[in-house]
Amino acid sequence: LKMLKEMVLDNNLLHGQLSPAIAQLQHLTKLSISGNSISGGIPTELGSLQNLEFLDLHMNSLNGSIPAAFRNLSQLLHLDLSQNNLSGLIFSGISSLVNLMSLDLSSNNFMGPIPREFGQLENLRLLILGQNAFTATIPEEIGNLKRLQVLLLPECKLTGTIPWSISGLVSLEEFDISDNHFDAELPTSIGLLGNLTQLIAKNAGLRGSIPKELSNCKKITLINLSFNAFTGSIPEELAELETVISFSVEGNKLSGNIPDWIRN
Repeated sequence: LKMLKEMVLDNNLLHGQLSPAIAQLQHLTKLSISGNSISGGIPTELGSLQNLEFLDLHMNSLNGSIPAAFRNLSQLLHLDLSQNNLSGLIFSGISSLVNLMSLDLSSNNFMGPIPREFGQLENLRLLILGQNAFTATIPEEIGNLKRLQVLLLPECKLTGTIPWSISGLVSLEEFDISDNHFDAELPTSIGLLGNLTQLIAKNAGLRGSIPKELSNCKKITLINLSFNAFTGSIPEELAELETVISFSVEGNKLSGNIPDWIRN
């Protein structure tokens, strides 16, 4: 099988550990073993599969950290390690994966800061990091991801502020920062995300006013700002959002009159 290019073993009852011998399949472009009961660590030897474009190991019982040797997978387009028991820091060498378009590390036990090096992955369209134990804030460098369409960061234990630099996410369509501990205002730069369709920020530790600049997000269909500490009134400017089908601000400290655009 040394000429094998694709190996797809998804959704079976496979168990045991990944064999380092997989690294002998040097022509592999796709390796997918999701939805099994694979345990143990990810073999360092997988980092030698330099033709690999698609790696999906999600929904297993893998533990340990992401091997530093993964920095050698420069052709990788899709990496999904979600729903495992991986832990530790996300290695800074991830910046070497310059062709990466989709990265899902959600539902693991990763800790430490979200690496600033993510900002160098300029081809990313999808970044999912939810349900981990990160510390600190969203790095400023995240704003460099001009092609990013989906950014999901729920339940990451994030704190601090939301960087103004999110205004650089000009292609962003879905933004989820719910169930975090920011203790910050939602920056007015959110209004520069002209392609945004979904903003989910429930129970995120947000305070201050709901930015009237949200009214510039003309494609938005869903806004969920529930269970925060927003004060003041609901901006009248949001009446300009003709595409919204779901608007939720329950459990805040909002005051004043209900805007005419809601009553109507």
